[in-house]
Amino acid sequence: MGTRTSVRGLMPAVAPGVALAAAVLAAGAAGTAGRGATVAAAGPALPEHYAWQTTWAPGSTGLRHPLDVSTAADGRVVVFDAEGERVVGLAADGRRLGVWTDPEPADDGMWEDDGPIAAVGTADGGLIVLRRPSRILPDGVRQLREIVRHDATGALRWGAGRLSPDVTLDPLHPDRTWSDRLALARGGDRVFVLDRGGPRVYAKAAESGAGLGSENLPPAETRRLVDAFDWYVDLDVLPDGRLALLNQARSELLLLRSGWSAPGAAATRRVALEGRPRRIAADAAGGVFVLDADGTVRKLAADGRLRARWDARGPAPTARTTVADIAVQADGAVLAADAHSGAIHRFVPDASGAPAADASGCRLAPGKTAAPNQVRLGAAVTVTLAVHGDCPRREGADIALVVARGSGDGAASDELDAAVPFARAFVQQADLGRHRIAVISHQLAFTPTVDAPLSADRTVLLDAVDALRPARDADLLGPRHRVYARAQAVLDGPGGRDEARKVIVALATPGQPGVSVMDALRTRALGTRVIALQGLPDAVVRRLRRQSTFWFDEAMLWPRFLASDWWDCHCAAGVTAEAAAEVHAAIAADAPVWRATALASTLVVTDRLPADMAYVEGSAVPPAGWEPATRTLTWRLAGVPLDGTTLAFRVVPTLAGHRPTNVDARAAYTDGLGVAGALVFPLPFVDVLAPTPTASPTATRPPTATPTPFPTTTPFPTALPSPTATDRPTPIRHTAWLPIALLDRCVPEAARADIALVLDLSSSMREAAGPAPGATKLDAARRAAVVFLDLVRLDRGDQVAVIGFNSTARVIQALTGDRSALERSLATLDTAAQTRIDLGIAAGAQALDGPLHRPGHDRVMIVLTDGRANPVGPEAAVAEAATAKRHGIRIFTIGLGDDLDTEALARIADRPDHFFQTADADRLAAIYAAIARRIPCPATPLENGMR
Repeated sequence: MGTRTSVRGLMPAVAPGVALAAAVLAAGAAGTAGRGATVAAAGPALPEHYAWQTTWAPGSTGLRHPLDVSTAADGRVVVFDAEGERVVGLAADGRRLGVWTDPEPADDGMWEDDGPIAAVGTADGGLIVLRRPSRILPDGVRQLREIVRHDATGALRWGAGRLSPDVTLDPLHPDRTWSDRLALARGGDRVFVLDRGGPRVYAKAAESGAGLGSENLPPAETRRLVDAFDWYVDLDVLPDGRLALLNQARSELLLLRSGWSAPGAAATRRVALEGRPRRIAADAAGGVFVLDADGTVRKLAADGRLRARWDARGPAPTARTTVADIAVQADGAVLAADAHSGAIHRFVPDASGAPAADASGCRLAPGKTAAPNQVRLGAAVTVTLAVHGDCPRREGADIALVVARGSGDGAASDELDAAVPFARAFVQQADLGRHRIAVISHQLAFTPTVDAPLSADRTVLLDAVDALRPARDADLLGPRHRVYARAQAVLDGPGGRDEARKVIVALATPGQPGVSVMDALRTRALGTRVIALQGLPDAVVRRLRRQSTFWFDEAMLWPRFLASDWWDCHCAAGVTAEAAAEVHAAIAADAPVWRATALASTLVVTDRLPADMAYVEGSAVPPAGWEPATRTLTWRLAGVPLDGTTLAFRVVPTLAGHRPTNVDARAAYTDGLGVAGALVFPLPFVDVLAPTPTASPTATRPPTATPTPFPTTTPFPTALPSPTATDRPTPIRHTAWLPIALLDRCVPEAARADIALVLDLSSSMREAAGPAPGATKLDAARRAAVVFLDLVRLDRGDQVAVIGFNSTARVIQALTGDRSALERSLATLDTAAQTRIDLGIAAGAQALDGPLHRPGHDRVMIVLTDGRANPVGPEAAVAEAATAKRHGIRIFTIGLGDDLDTEALARIADRPDHFFQTADADRLAAIYAAIARRIPCPATPLENGMR
């Protein structure tokens, strides 16, 4: 949802009915970002429209798949996380405050429809929650939404049961309402509910829950046909009380003056929007931020003029990056929630408000490191600058085609009659040189079947479609509403491609949609696009339109709620070959044609050094120009390859202390598409240690002469005997046993540990491993990790986190002792290009230093990789490991395969014998078992010398 800069807080993390001191939340809203908040150097280039950006990493927030974010007047942030269907509270700086526990968990495993879908905080620390109760009321009506309020103690204030008489009913659907957006008035006295099925807005008193009326949204008359209604998807409240509403069908922002607006509020205004808007958020000055489906955020002034525009996907976006929602904090900072990675990016727009150009070219990102980051005075430091990014290209898609096979009685079905011709046309029209398609069918939303796995073989796919038969013997008590989850598992399975976009094309029919709302939300959170069609033949749709307004609207409406966005619903007509062409065109619309042969046609990098960093002349790689007068290095490159470039040079510090390696470093470029741009590199520091002084020898007085007796005369030998060797006496060695009292006694049964499993998820982990057919290195890593979970003491307090790294790093599972949660996280691992070991170590350290770390627990990190660090060299990983070790984290490293930088892996480990290497993936489990035995009692310095 959009911002809700009005009063919003989060009820403390308590079980229902258990109080938590409000002072804890109040204190949590202040302070500065801790280790978990990572600062992005400059994003894809430090644009003019924001001063800086930070990222709240999942390791510190505990978020997995945030879909809705809002802010409170006191600075708190409220997030709905699709993982676990929970509401999480964060402080203004991103620190985790607590989790709201749903007092009414799912009542059965059949519908999987219970749980919150949106929430706003109240001034007293409580929470107003819109949730899906999925209950049958006494009058036989199945209620699909309810709104409840809990106070700061977790006690229910109002709203049990149905919404209330003024909110429950939809004119066309008396048994349901499609409300899924909330906004709190700036004064905190009213809460607004957007009902997309109306379309209308309801108002309720925040204190009592009493209904305050409703207002139909344009068109004002009661609709009778779906074609005639506007599709509103988000709302917020402006300072003058006007409602800001996003209409996806019209790509329009409606600033509505209603009966709840202030007397002096401006008139209703419509503002046309660019692109494909997804969410909105209002700020305290009356401006509105609009989030586009491609991750772009546009800031509009109160009069509708464009004030700023930028890419909100963070410093290192991937093909799966999905910005699900935005919010605005009290200081004007914009929060963007990445539903796929769990990160929340924080942007501070420039007060000047000057519009910025759209990023129509390649995306370039700078990086800079110095290693080692701690040296003695006079020792050399290697400075590495990296430029990486990507250019628009025609990417392929992995597509799951989901069809319904009927009601389960074996009779011919309208759904299958429509699905087969459509599916054949869809497969025949597909560009299988770029796309892969899987065919998945289901009966009445039960028992999804993979009829054809992901394939580029048109014959195989057409045979699977032709083999579809009406469903028989539906298991009415079996698991339901997991069709999307099954499709997602196919897209992410062994046949899936890391670089391909993930798309589900689903034929949804009234009464048997094959998916729950939560199932669809989980799918979107993973970055998968859902294109939904009504699955009835054209003749049936026309008949419904003539005979039953209710069923016609049902057929049209349901796919729109399951699709990712309004434009991803193709339900204006029956399922035809023409509809298949429309779907292919929609898939291609997100894939610009590849036009760049290089990341940058020209790149000029300048790096200005401070006076206390002596440049080692000739050390620049590739060679650079050196201007001693200005102490500036200059590289002039042409044809920078699509996978980026790395520059390096050496300096020798001449002053001790915490010193920057450069004054500033910048780059000007023309990208591979001819678009000019600029980059600002981050500023690395090194700790320069002065030599340890040694004591000067003190002057000693010469010895005083003492009288000696006059020698007596002795006979002079007539001949001097030649010297003869004399035997030295053999020393006698005695062994003495001395008692030693060690104070650091370790009892393995009493020792506890927090452990981060840092796993390489680069593309090479998909390579075959071992003799088992189809087994990959990633499969071996999963199996070994499961063995490791058997050996640690999760039931006695040990905790494990799972972190993956490739071009980026993310916390797949925060520290937990929940064995099932850890196994689920291991089952969801996916791969991508590059091997950023340094980012994996940094994310692991954040997870171990975060709020979930338990005092007194040892902190252990186990890093597994099957290759060499790229595109950043190994020194960055060694430097991150050194930082982690200085914070008391023990590090084990495992190298899988032959193409390894064994020297770097040995340096990353905290001890030489904590580095393991094997070319046999089947030995991974034995290595993890060996590490598990070493974790409870680390060797002391004295023991290290005795063992």
